[in-house]
Order: sequence, then structure tokens, then C-alpha cells
Amino acid sequence: MLILELSKRTGISRHTIRYYEKYGLIQAEQRRENSYKEYGENALYSLVFVDRVKKLGFSLFEIRNFLQLLGRSRKEASDVMEEKMAMKLEELDEKIQTLQQIRGDVSALLNHCRSNPHKGSEGIQEIVHSMQEKAMAIGIEGGTKKKSEAADAIKTRSSTNGKGETRPKRRIDSRTRSGQRSRENLNGSKTTSRSRR
Repeated sequence: MLILELSKRTGISRHTIRYYEKYGLIQAEQRRENSYKEYGENALYSLVFVDRVKKLGFSLFEIRNFLQLLGRSRKEASDVMEEKMAMKLEELDEKIQTLQQIRGDVSALLNHCRSNPHKGSEGIQEIVHSMQEKAMAIGIEGGTKKKSEAADAIKTRSSTNGKGETRPKRRIDSRTRSGQRSRENLNGSKTTSRSRR
């Protein structure tokens, strides 16, 4: 079959087929007298295999290695495929768990937006606290501890000067130092006045 028919039967564009051929994933069986390439059933099934396995997350490099191994030893290729699929399944499970946590966070934010009586009047601090409360209320698993720590950090930064001292204390200290300087200046002026006398 010609590349046009191969493209129609597989749903893969001619440009992609040519790229796969240059990469070594498929090969033409022969050329016609008009120099058109003739592809056989092996190329058809190879293309279908490449397309499906690529959608599972495997790279073209991995697929090419497997096809080359399949051409040498079907038993070894089967063992390698089983191992690769097991590893891919573990990766997918981890991604699914992460996506579930993200979905929980998005759900919490959506609930906050829908039920917030102060919508449009909150600052960033109020929004973060409200989101955390919503997340805890619907029982989101994972990331709760980090959210709590982040909220505590915001509270701490809002009430401290970054050195572990509260802002009111710093004001008192500055006033005290100012008062001490005033008394020292006053005492100094009295001493000078007496010495002149």
C-alpha cells in the first residue's frame, strides 16, 4: 500500500509516518517503478503499536528499542514489556494520587468562592484562611499540614518584625530609648548651667 492508504487506515498523518520511518520505527518493503514506497502489513501494525504505546506515555526511543528487541527475541521482548508496563502503572498511580489532591484543593477554592459572604471584599490573608477552613471542613487529605504551617507563618509575619520581636515591643523600646536620650540631654544641660554659675 502507498503512504496515503497507510495514513487513512491508521489515522496517522503522512508527515508523522515519514518521521517514524526516518527514526527507524517502520520501514517500506519496496519501491515501485515510479519510486513510490510500498508498505506492507508489518508497517501497518507497527504504526498502530507505536501510536497506542506512545499514548501510554512511552517515548519513541523506548518504543524503538522494544521493536528492535522484538525482532531478536519475542520471549525477552515480552519480559521487558511486562516490566515496563508495571513501572508505568506505578507512575500513573502516583500521578492519580497527586491529581486527586489537586482536585480537592480546587474543590475547596470553588466552595469558598460560591459560599463566601464577603466575596469581593477580602484581602489575601483572609482568602488563605477561608480556603484552609473550607479544605479542613471537606476533609481534604494531603497538604493540610503545609497549609496550616503557611497560615501560621502569615500570622507570625503580620505580628513580628522578622526577628522574633513583636512590633508593639519594638515601638515601646524605641520610645524608651527616646525618653532616655531626652533625660540625658536635660541632665547635661543642667550640669552645664551649674558649672557656668
